[in-house]
Amino acid sequence: MNKAILFMALILCTGITFGQSKKSNTKTNQKVPLRDLTAEERNAKIKEQINETDIGPAPGPKMDQDDETIYNTAAVEVRPDFPGGMKMMHQYIAKNIKADVESTSITRIVASFVIEKDGSLSQINAVSNSIFNKNEVIQALKKMPKWLPAEMNGKKVRCSYSFPIMISNNQ
Repeated sequence: MNKAILFMALILCTGITFGQSKKSNTKTNQKVPLRDLTAEERNAKIKEQINETDIGPAPGPKMDQDDETIYNTAAVEVRPDFPGGMKMMHQYIAKNIKADVESTSITRIVASFVIEKDGSLSQINAVSNSIFNKNEVIQALKKMPKWLPAEMNGKKVRCSYSFPIMISNNQ
């Protein structure tokens, strides 16, 4: 008995909700959901709401000529690159960073910097437990050749970059 009453109440509510017409007279200026209009009415309503010159692909993010935003490497369309690729960067690091002669363990250094629009490096930093190795890495990065800069929307942008360096005196 309770199931029958519940079922009837459900049908009654559904009928009331979906049975009412949502169309209204356009003279009263009430908003009508587009889904309740015919195709011709819907197209006419859309043309009223937008200017036809606005139709087209949405523009990408606007970038000023003087955009000084520092982008993350993962957020750019074209990632920055060392001239010759990562293999050449590893060779440069190995050639220009010498291990601390007093150190007998492996030192891990995290180097970070910003690659500017012209490919030069700025905001160079290194985090390490060894002051000698930290300074050695910073000096090598300052002498590093210019990178190929990152790009967004076809324009060169500033981009942060970081990578770990492992230095061992047991070479």
